[in-house]
Amino acid sequence: MGPSERRPEAFYDELGDERKAGLQAVSLDLGIAYAQATTEAVPHITQCVDPFHVVLQANKAIEAARRWAWNLERRANPPSKRARGWPPTGSLPPPNKPR
Repeated sequence: MGPSERRPEAFYDELGDERKAGLQAVSLDLGIAYAQATTEAVPHITQCVDPFHVVLQANKAIEAARRWAWNLERRANPPSKRARGWPPTGSLPPPNKPR
C-alpha cells in the first residue's frame, strides 16, 4: 500500500458502491479528514465518535475543572506561615487547608 492509499477516501473506494449503500453508521476518530471523507463518500450514514476519544475528552475537561477549583481554593486560603522547629507539646494540628 503506497502513501496515496493511506488517505481516508481509500477505505470507501475499496468498499465499492454496493457495500457503501448497505452502511448505516460508522465510528470515526475525531480527525476532520475522516468526517469529510465519510460525508463525501456516504452522506446517508450516521457518523459516531469512538468511545475512546469521548472518554479522553471528558477526562481532560474534568481535570481542567479540578485544577481550576484547586487553584481557586489555594488562592482563597493560602498556607499559613508556621514557626520553625517542632510544634509545642499538646498543640492542635493546623486547620484543614488545601495543602
